[in-house]
Amino acid sequence: MPIETEIQPFLTWFPAGLLYWLLAVAVLAAAGAVIGWLFAAARKGPLVALGKTGRALWAGVGDLVRISPRRVWALSWLGAKESIRRPYVVVVLCLFALILLYAGWFEPATMRNPARYYIDTMLWATGLLVLLFVLVLSALSLPGDLKDKTLHTVVTKPVRPSEVVLGRMLGLTLVGTFLLLIMGPISYVFVIRLLSHAHQLAQADVKQIESRWSEPPDGPEAGEQLKLATVRPDSPAGHVHDLYVRGDFGQSRIRQLKQALQAADRPKAEQNLREQGWQKTPEGWLTEGSLRTETTRDHWHEFRYSIAADENGNLLRVESEPESRSPQGMLVARVPIYGKLRFLDRSGKPAEKGVNTGDEWMYRSYIEGGTLQTAIWSFEGITEENFPPDRFPDGLPLEMTIEVFRTYKGNTDDPAGIPGILGSLKVRTKTDEIIRREGELERLKRWRRGYLPLGETPTKAATPPNPYQGQIEAVQARLEELRRALPPPIDVKGFTAKEFTTDVRYIPRLIETPDGRKLDLFNDVAHDGRLEVWLRCAEPAQYFGVAEPDAYFRAGDASFALNFVKGYLGIWLQMLLVIGLGVTFSTFLSGPIAVLATSGVLLAGMVVDFIAQLAAGLIPGGGPLEALIRLVTHQNVVSEMEPGLRTTVAKMFDAVVSFLLGLVAAVAPAFAQFNFADYVAYGYDVSANLVLQSACRAMGFLLPVFVAGYFFLKLREIAK
Repeated sequence: MPIETEIQPFLTWFPAGLLYWLLAVAVLAAAGAVIGWLFAAARKGPLVALGKTGRALWAGVGDLVRISPRRVWALSWLGAKESIRRPYVVVVLCLFALILLYAGWFEPATMRNPARYYIDTMLWATGLLVLLFVLVLSALSLPGDLKDKTLHTVVTKPVRPSEVVLGRMLGLTLVGTFLLLIMGPISYVFVIRLLSHAHQLAQADVKQIESRWSEPPDGPEAGEQLKLATVRPDSPAGHVHDLYVRGDFGQSRIRQLKQALQAADRPKAEQNLREQGWQKTPEGWLTEGSLRTETTRDHWHEFRYSIAADENGNLLRVESEPESRSPQGMLVARVPIYGKLRFLDRSGKPAEKGVNTGDEWMYRSYIEGGTLQTAIWSFEGITEENFPPDRFPDGLPLEMTIEVFRTYKGNTDDPAGIPGILGSLKVRTKTDEIIRREGELERLKRWRRGYLPLGETPTKAATPPNPYQGQIEAVQARLEELRRALPPPIDVKGFTAKEFTTDVRYIPRLIETPDGRKLDLFNDVAHDGRLEVWLRCAEPAQYFGVAEPDAYFRAGDASFALNFVKGYLGIWLQMLLVIGLGVTFSTFLSGPIAVLATSGVLLAGMVVDFIAQLAAGLIPGGGPLEALIRLVTHQNVVSEMEPGLRTTVAKMFDAVVSFLLGLVAAVAPAFAQFNFADYVAYGYDVSANLVLQSACRAMGFLLPVFVAGYFFLKLREIAK
């Protein structure tokens, strides 16, 4: 899953975010006061309008401060009961039931990630239904009450307009929350039920495992590896898993048992055996374990086995279960440790990016095989506390999503015969001074980037020279000296790249250098938890495509159930935004127009990043009018337009449109920031930092919207 924006720690993000919010609220409040004064000045004159505007603002502050929680709760409960009495709730639940009935029918037979499909479908369907429900209900509730004159009985009582608006928002929130509390657990059970399945081994394969493990060590086939295939009994035509079994595994375990029992210190030997997985039984000794299949469709299965021996270590029996346990690896919530990515060019010198292979999506850069071109990730937090040996006995799991670009494929007549692309992994330490210099270099380069997020394309306009260019070159030269002084990276793993899936490679805890020395990863290489991982493509004329989030250390897994709840929390936050917008628009617009206005803001919020890029001139082809001219005249989007009146008019028009689009991008809520569905579907933990930032953004947007709704309702003539 592409994660193009780094998630900052909440305490780092909050001060700057709060300052930006205060400035935005101040600007909006000033703009609202000026607009109100202009309308009043047109009717009463500037001086009278100034006093009237000041009194209205002061009265509004008093109303907002004196809100009664008891009256707000009463209005909220009344609004919730009225909403439930309407048929909308029943319609939403019926549509949700239809989705549950038919969602399992459309699973493609060749699907690589069934868990991703079902999770994404359920979160998308739930979000769509709930957002449409609250959109219609919030935009039509107040106009409907005005039309039926039911609101008149409320405003004649000692109820403030602020309490009416807040009560309506909270009432609709109660109804929407009630729907999510019903749909969430049902969706979770639905996903678990659809993904739960077992695989079986043929009876002949089970007997082959048991007989092979029971063979004497000098048997003719004792050392051969078995390759077996599992089948799914409830779907014989479905996917299969390969299972590789060591033919001498059973006898090797028996040899270990006998050697331990022959030791002079019997109590210590028995303690060692227990640590190796053996347990004492009335018969003698017993060990149990699991045989893991190969990963298919993003999951694997485990088959249980047991080996029993007598008191002297002689084999009694071998048993293997023919049916596997539940699938593993599908419903996860990875907790990754990400690093910073940099590149070396073909000659091994530092480079801003890798090679461009012509892909229109500039998210990944490519490194060329058979050269010194390298992708280097710098990690922090690689400590033994984060990766204890009891949880990570095989080493540190490094998960990679590598895109392979082939200039040749080999024999395409037999897809299974197409060779994989070889690569290598190396590790190296970092020093405190290197880290400090890298941070200094990043701060100096930000001037040239115009404080754009990493990965964004700069504007087409000529960039002025960076006044810090001299310092940048000096820091780069010093960094190069420091890096050359470090020991060379140590080769730890050669591998064949896996395409279209997450590849897991284990960095061993004990690393052997070319001269035969053995180094401890934590004590001798990753000083203070800092580690560099070097990736190279080994085959000439082939390329690896990587981005910064494409490689990470998997420090553990969070609870998938809790992660699923966080996915619904994102829907709940989006629901709050839609309710706030709908109620606010309904305070001064008619019902249908309020629906259209809320829908417009919702759609703008879905594509707010594109609108911001369009307003900043980052989209190739220019603004709307320039793009239309290019389309009609069949011009490409790269070349400059010919000078003339037409071009001048187009540029002026697009400048005005860009300014308006910039205002829209600054005001519209970025709904995509509240969508956690991809995190849940792709198996990544929704971090607490992301949840807290999203909650603060939602509350920061709702507060001005509520205040605006209050003033609109206060200025509206309800009883005509």
